[in-house]
Amino acid sequence: MEYKKLRSLLPGSPQTTPQLNKKVGVVDAAYEYICELQTALLAKFSAKGIPSELMGVLGSNRVTSTSDIQALAVHLIHSGQAGPHTPNLQQKKPAKLKPNSQTMTAPGLS
Repeated sequence: MEYKKLRSLLPGSPQTTPQLNKKVGVVDAAYEYICELQTALLAKFSAKGIPSELMGVLGSNRVTSTSDIQALAVHLIHSGQAGPHTPNLQQKKPAKLKPNSQTMTAPGLS
């Protein structure tokens, strides 16, 4: 069930993107999509600056790396200001995924 939820958030469909038919493909696609979003935000914030509600989060008002993007995302999640289209990850229990008998937690996928 968690993989279906994650897959539904990704661009493409299992019919057009065969890797989305397998669990490992969904995780890989999610990772790639997150990297693309970080790069897009980095470019946008580098060109236009940080939104006013995020000023001061980084110690400077410049975004220079994907680490800065990650820090801003963590701040938004923990402050509850993730926005109307972003699920509130604080209220969800982590899903337990068990690949190869090892348990991993994936926040927000329950």
